[in-house]
Amino acid sequence: MENDNLYWVFCLALLLVAGLNIFIFLAFKGKKTESMTEVLRRLSKNIHNPWEAEDTALSELSELVTDLKSQDNADQEVEQ
Repeated sequence: MENDNLYWVFCLALLLVAGLNIFIFLAFKGKKTESMTEVLRRLSKNIHNPWEAEDTALSELSELVTDLKSQDNADQEVEQ
């Protein structure tokens, strides 16, 4: 039983390493014009804040909802 678990852990680790290497290869394959420092800077930025794009989109959505609510409140006050 212990050997079976060790086998699955080894397979998972092997797949993880192979997948990471394939990902790195594909990421650098099409980026011939960027310097290595730019790639590392972008990578460190994405590692530091991986959800930056989603946070920006949610912030914009929040502002739009706030604007709609304030317009709705203003319309209700005018009707009264």
